[in-house]
Amino acid sequence: MAEDNRPIHIEGSQGILAGNTIDAGGDVIVNGQKVTNIFQNTAYQDLVKRKKELEELIRNLPAENAVCRKAGVELEELLNKEAQFKKDVIQLAESFSRINIDSERLAQAKALFSEGAFEEADRLLNKTVLKRDQEAVLLREQQLDSALEEVKRKKEQIADEYLIKAQLTLTQLENPNRFEEADQYFQESIHTSAAFDNIFGYAYFLDEQNQDYKAVDYYKQALEIYQRLALDNPQRYEPDVATTQNNLGIMYRNLNAYDRAEAAYLEALEIRKRLALDNPQRYEPDVAGTQNNLGLMYSGLNAYDRAEAAYLEALEIYQRLALDNPQRYNVYLANTLKNMGYLHQALLRQSFDWAYRSSGMEYTRQAEAALSFYSTDIPLVKSYGDSIAELATYFEKVTEEDLQVQAQINQVLPLEEQVKTETGPAQKAGKQVEVVSFLEKVWQQYPQNETIISRLSNACGGLSWRQLFNRRFAEAEQAARKGLDFDPSQEWINTNLALSLLFQGKYEEAEVLYLDYKDKPYGDSTYSKAFLEDLNALEEAGITHPDVGKVRALLNG
Repeated sequence: MAEDNRPIHIEGSQGILAGNTIDAGGDVIVNGQKVTNIFQNTAYQDLVKRKKELEELIRNLPAENAVCRKAGVELEELLNKEAQFKKDVIQLAESFSRINIDSERLAQAKALFSEGAFEEADRLLNKTVLKRDQEAVLLREQQLDSALEEVKRKKEQIADEYLIKAQLTLTQLENPNRFEEADQYFQESIHTSAAFDNIFGYAYFLDEQNQDYKAVDYYKQALEIYQRLALDNPQRYEPDVATTQNNLGIMYRNLNAYDRAEAAYLEALEIRKRLALDNPQRYEPDVAGTQNNLGLMYSGLNAYDRAEAAYLEALEIYQRLALDNPQRYNVYLANTLKNMGYLHQALLRQSFDWAYRSSGMEYTRQAEAALSFYSTDIPLVKSYGDSIAELATYFEKVTEEDLQVQAQINQVLPLEEQVKTETGPAQKAGKQVEVVSFLEKVWQQYPQNETIISRLSNACGGLSWRQLFNRRFAEAEQAARKGLDFDPSQEWINTNLALSLLFQGKYEEAEVLYLDYKDKPYGDSTYSKAFLEDLNALEEAGITHPDVGKVRALLNG
C-alpha cells in the first residue's frame, strides 16, 4: 500500500434546529413542546440496560483483562449508537412537528411515536401498503386530469409518510440494512412529491453518509426551493436558506471546490448576522458555527490571517454564550479553541516564531478546561479530547530542532507531488528514490529526531510500494526492511514486505507475515482487507504470481 496518511477533520453539518433537544428525563423537546420520551421505547431501554451491564462489568474487572477490553469496545459502539439514535429521534420529532398530519395513518404513527412505540409506528406505515397507495395515486394522476388537486394532496401525504418511514427506519438500531432501506424511502418520498422537507432531509442523510457529490445535488435543489419561498416569506424561510448554504459550504470544501465553499459560507454568514441583529439568542450560535467552518476552510488553504479572524469571531460568541449555558456551548467553545491551537501550530511551523508555541499552548489549555465540563464517555467529547491531548503534547515537546527538521521536510514536498504525477512505474519509483535520499540526508543531521525518523520510515514504505509496481521485488523488500528498521511501529510496511517476498517466490516467509497480521485491526477493518486490496491493485497492473491463490485462500479462511 502507499504511504499511510489519513488526516481526520471534524465539521458539523446542521440538520437539527437549535433549541431542539432531549432532556435528562428523556423528553424530546421540539419548539419548546414535548413530542415523545425515548425512555418509553423498548429498543432504547434494551440499549440502556446493556450499557449498564457493560459498565458494571468494566468496573469489576482489571483494565488489562481481555473481557474488559472487549466490553469496552462494545460499550463504545453502544455509546455511538445511542448518540446517533437520539439525533435521529430529534430529526423525526422535527418532521412530525413540521409536516401536515392530514391522514389517519400519520396521526396514528404520530400518536404511537409520542408514546415511544417507534417500532409500532414503523409497522403501521407498512411498505407494501405505501407502495400500493403510491402506485395507485401515480396512475390516477395520469388518468384523471379533473382530480389533479386531489391527486396532488394525496401525493404530498404519501411523500410525507415515506419521509417519516425513512426517518423511522434510521431509528431501528438492530436493523443492519437500515441505511439502505432509509435511502430507498427518501427516494420514494421525493419521487412521489418533491418538497423542501424531503429534499433537504435526503440531502442531510446523504451528508451524514459522506456521499458528498449526491448531497450537493439535493442541497442545491433544497436551496432553490428555500430561496423561492424566502422571497414571499423571508422571516420563515431565510434561516433555512442559511442552513442549506452552510451545509453546501461543507460539501464543497470536502470536494476541494474552495471558491464555491467560500461563497456558500459567506452567504450563510450574511443572512445569519442579519437575523442575529433582531434575535441574537436564536441566531448568534449559527453565526459562530459558520465562522468556525470558514476558519477551517481558510486554514486548509493556508490563508492563516483570514482563518484567525474567523475563529476569533466564533470564539467571542462561544465564550459569551458558554458563560450563561456551559452545558450547551462548552463543547463548541472547546472545538474552536482546538482549531485555534492547530492554526498556531501551523503558524509556528511556517514562521519559526516561538511566540506561537506559547499562544498555541494557551489555546490548548483553554480547550481542555472547556471540555472538562463533560463526561469522556460521550464519543464527541472523547474525539475532541484525544485531538486536544495530541496538540498539547506537540506544544510541550516541540523543540527548535523539530522546527528546523520540519523546514527541511517541507523542501521535499514538491518532489513528493512529482511522484504522484509521474506516469510510469519506473519513473514513480525513481522519484521516490530521490525522496528517500533527501530525507536520509536530513536524518544524518538529526539522527535522533522522531519526526524525521517517522517520515523517512514512511517514505521507505512508499518506495517499497513503488518498486512492487516497477517489478523490482528485491529492491521492494530492501526498502520495506529499511523502513521498518528506522521505525518498527510503522507496521503497515509489512504489507509491502509480504508482497515483495511473495513475488520473489519466498512464500514461507510471506506466509508468516500474513498469518501474524491478517486478523489485526487496520483502519476501519483488518489487515486481511488491506492485503487483499493490494493484491487486487497489483493484478490490475498485470503483476501476479502462482502463489497468489494460496494467499487469497489463507486470508479468506
